[in-house]
Amino acid sequence: MLQRNKACNNCRRRKIKCNGHRPCCSQCALLPGGPKAASCEYLAPTPKEGHQTPRQLLEHIQVLKAQIQELQELRQGEEIKPPILLYSPYGPNSDSTSNPTTPEPTIDPSTLEILGPPMDLITTLVSIFLDRFAESVFFFLDVRTLPLGRPVPISRTLINVIALWACVISPSVLCEPYTENTLLRCALRSLPQDIAEFMCPLLAIQIIQAEVLLSCYFLHAGRPVEGRTHCVAAVSLALDAGLHALGASSLPRADAYPAFPLAQPALPPATDPEQAAERVNAFWAVWVLNNYWVAFQGTPSAISRGLFIDTPWSGGVLGGATIAQFLDGNDQEGFTSVALLAKASTLLERVVTFCVRTTEAPEPLVYGSFAARLQIFHATLPPLPGDTNLVIAHALTDLAIVRLHAPYAHASEPIRSKFLAAAARIVANLNGLCELGSVHTVVPVLVLVGATICNVYRDELAALREGEIGASLRTQQDIEAQFSTLMSAMSAFAATSPVAHRSFTLTL
Repeated sequence: MLQRNKACNNCRRRKIKCNGHRPCCSQCALLPGGPKAASCEYLAPTPKEGHQTPRQLLEHIQVLKAQIQELQELRQGEEIKPPILLYSPYGPNSDSTSNPTTPEPTIDPSTLEILGPPMDLITTLVSIFLDRFAESVFFFLDVRTLPLGRPVPISRTLINVIALWACVISPSVLCEPYTENTLLRCALRSLPQDIAEFMCPLLAIQIIQAEVLLSCYFLHAGRPVEGRTHCVAAVSLALDAGLHALGASSLPRADAYPAFPLAQPALPPATDPEQAAERVNAFWAVWVLNNYWVAFQGTPSAISRGLFIDTPWSGGVLGGATIAQFLDGNDQEGFTSVALLAKASTLLERVVTFCVRTTEAPEPLVYGSFAARLQIFHATLPPLPGDTNLVIAHALTDLAIVRLHAPYAHASEPIRSKFLAAAARIVANLNGLCELGSVHTVVPVLVLVGATICNVYRDELAALREGEIGASLRTQQDIEAQFSTLMSAMSAFAATSPVAHRSFTLTL
């Protein structure tokens, strides 16, 4: 008679009699696949079960060795029976005498999708990723948290997304089975578990970072539905963490009365200046990303217009109605390239929202206010060349000018002049990147800015040729030259950027 609690885990779960034989009992040996495929495991003895003799310890070691050997054989694809193939007996190619070809046994791809890339590649992947993203507004983590081997938790989704971007940047660094699609599935599969642990302070910012990078990936891939979805998720997580209220004037949610029944506690105070800066930059990354999707999709913002934001600008220390003060022309700080990019994206988002909801003639006061604010802000931008963030800030500011004036350019020659001058600056901006050989590092947002201007020039030329607007021959020739230069740049970008290829195809 087998002693109590000595049955294997499988027989205990199935509530059947077990003979306790090791490494595989008689019941598990009868399972499909035989002893090698059976999940016959025994509970390890606990201290409460008494002292074990050397003989018992040796037997336990032998059992563990046998189980390890079985797992290694399964991993290597040895002694795995081929899968049973099903076919439709009534299909168009059915034949009662035919024998379908049995495929070669392979490792289950779902295992790779759960595990992600091997650890020995992570350092290389992080290095490739940082070469492109170290100065980007969309990477805000302290670099010291990335190398593995440190005694801090690392989000598996974040590692998978970094590997995904490394594969995009340098496709030759990884080979089968770690393709771009596999790495994307790895990231998407591990994301729900990470979000479930979001309120862990050490992981919260990492999960927001992963969502931001995923949204950027889908922007690069020209997949707006998925990209917008992950952007909204990043916004939601950032607001849950209280990243919009990092200034001294914000009221903690815990102090609200009556209390909110489903309110999540914000992150605890930062422990050092580096962590505080990381949180500030995380909010502005989410803010800029949201503004991108509004600007290039024309959809409503995921951030409520009435949300009070007092998080300081990147590189600044002052809080208190940060966005409201900027729109009113009160620029006391926020002159780093990241802060200037955040400001430019804010102006573009507000202009797009204003133009989308305005179908009649513009409200004179609002229109004039936007025009004046854009003119002043453009004049305060440091001149190019500069880093990538400054290049994008210039492009977004000029695009905001184009968006504001384009619907009314044919009604006024001064407005049309401002509109065409801003478009010409964008063309010069993108053409300069091509001349510098920066085609492979162009960011998706610049491609989308270029695609917008392509549409503008195409419509202008059509109106000129049909006589809808009057212009000199010189003006028409200038527009044709600008359009040709821009199309050449877009063609170069399309060779390496999926979203550029899509946009270029649509403009043909």
